[in-house]
Amino acid sequence: MVEIDDNELDDWGLTAEEIEEFEAMQGMEGEYSKKSDFSKALLSMTCTQKVFDLRAREMKKGYYNYKYLPDGNELKMWVPDTRKEYISSVKALNILLVPEVSNYKDNAMKIAELKKQEDAIYKVFAYDEIYLDSNGDAVRTGVSFMPENDTELLIDTGNGYVKNVGAWDLKLEHYWNKLVDIYDQIFEQLSIVMHSCNYFKGKIRVG
Repeated sequence: MVEIDDNELDDWGLTAEEIEEFEAMQGMEGEYSKKSDFSKALLSMTCTQKVFDLRAREMKKGYYNYKYLPDGNELKMWVPDTRKEYISSVKALNILLVPEVSNYKDNAMKIAELKKQEDAIYKVFAYDEIYLDSNGDAVRTGVSFMPENDTELLIDTGNGYVKNVGAWDLKLEHYWNKLVDIYDQIFEQLSIVMHSCNYFKGKIRVG
């Protein structure tokens, strides 16, 4: 438990009373009633700390880690893609701050423009689904998606279509790396909005 004097503010600008409230919220197991106290600033603080923690990691794709157990068996463990986790955390914070962002036109417009860039990047790197009909001709389904690494895809080699595992992996690397840059900028705009709302300054009581 964080210990500070009643009138002292911690690094987030919170008093001892507010810290106790936050820790009580953490200990709740999803229970809610009309009498429950809700602090948007505290929830924003939690989400922001999560974003910081994820962005502090090395941004790299997911992979399998193998360990041998004492009995000789092999344990296969999946290590998540840190880029995807970071991007998801920024998206969650963005959803949380929709009402606040809407009150700051400049920041809202910048975020909207960044999301347009995200859509444009998706179109560049997405895979357009193809299948071969009974005659062996390639048919596009009209569906585009972002494959996972090592996905088997039907690829045009110039001399026909062949199934290839991992053919899209390099494109995926470029895609997710570019998205990290986009979401760094979105997080920057969200931070400006929170600063404008004085969420982490002085004694805050919201809700």
